[in-house]
Amino acid sequence: MSFFSIAKGFHKLTSHPPPDLTQKEQDRLRAITIYEKTKDVSLVCRTYGISRATLYRWLRRYDPNDLNTLRNKSRRPRHLRKPMWTYDLIQKGKGAARQYPRWGKEKLCVLLQERGIGGAEHKGKGMYIRVDDKPMTKQLAYEHMNRLIGIPILKKK
Repeated sequence: MSFFSIAKGFHKLTSHPPPDLTQKEQDRLRAITIYEKTKDVSLVCRTYGISRATLYRWLRRYDPNDLNTLRNKSRRPRHLRKPMWTYDLIQKGKGAARQYPRWGKEKLCVLLQERGIGGAEHKGKGMYIRVDDKPMTKQLAYEHMNRLIGIPILKKK
């Protein structure tokens, strides 16, 4: 009769198989392994073309017992601002801006308040209403508000 034994800790491997790592995650693991063996930050950063801050962030996040810590984290903000304007208020503001194209944001706020539309307040830059359905950059917003107020737009040379 012959006896055999399974290596100690083998049951952990069968119940929790190692995750499939992408190429980037394998590179991170290699970089961390090289750092742990050499303790040379400059060598690792030059080899993988990363900054020192990136390497230190990987080291801080890395857990040898959990290879999922090598994965990218979400870049989505944890807390999002709640919109100050409802969809109906935006549509009414766009209508007022189209009806009175030479009026500024202060006059449009007064007009919307006289019509009984709540929430129309001028708070610094809070009264920007997109008239066109184009993405509004800071420069476009500046030019648009100048067009509404009636100030000629000066082009930079």
